[in-house]
Amino acid sequence: MPKLYGIPMATCARKALVVAFEKGLDFEYCEVEREFLATDDYRRLNPKGLVPTLVREDGEVLYESSLVIRYLDESDAKGIQLQPADPLLRARMNGWLKDVDELYFAATGALTVATFIRFMVGDPINEDKFKIMLDSIPDPVARRFREVSVRQGIDSEPAKLATQHVPEMLHKIETSLAQQQWLSADHITLADCAVFPLMLRLEELGLDEIWQDGYPRLKRWWATLNARRSVVKIRNMAQPEITAGLKESARATREELVKRMTKTLEQLSQ
Repeated sequence: MPKLYGIPMATCARKALVVAFEKGLDFEYCEVEREFLATDDYRRLNPKGLVPTLVREDGEVLYESSLVIRYLDESDAKGIQLQPADPLLRARMNGWLKDVDELYFAATGALTVATFIRFMVGDPINEDKFKIMLDSIPDPVARRFREVSVRQGIDSEPAKLATQHVPEMLHKIETSLAQQQWLSADHITLADCAVFPLMLRLEELGLDEIWQDGYPRLKRWWATLNARRSVVKIRNMAQPEITAGLKESARATREELVKRMTKTLEQLSQ
């Protein structure tokens, strides 16, 4: 049986999970703690020390979330097909996957780091604990991103950019849904699966109020998505202590974040 590695409530792990659940695949989900990602055992599977990591039955290892979700869809022809056959619709889907990888994942990640991860290392920062966290990140660019976002919080450059890119994602969702029922077709695709965990993270941070007014298509899509069995399963997997920590971590800065993102949304709507 294939093994899919993730850490609790990680957005990229959820991205792979929602695809696996939509497909009805048989797999073993190996949820590990974040510290395990820095071990030699895990780095032999995934040198980047990230999730998700998929280990096939034959021992072949796949990582990078967009590669994993495409593989999960294409390796199973019997279940629901999550990539449109029509070239134009597939191009729309691939455009979403590209934007998630290059813009929207980093944006929601920056908000998570500037609030929740900052909350985890304490105020003032527990430097010993923070050093262990930073040392576990092999990529120097990612390590620097984490350090700056924690030390400067929502005033860091990544968080400021996030308050631009997250509203752009919401605006794109609303306008895309004017063309079809889902983000890239009239059926659920990998695009919806990739955006779902980012929207869920915004909700967990208490930032979902920014799409409550003036985004009827987005609200309908979000409600429809949340009624799917795959999403219900992922929500049921959430750890209450992490959910509570996410909400609490953004409490002091939520009003300012909402203000910044609402301003961007107003500019996009003009």
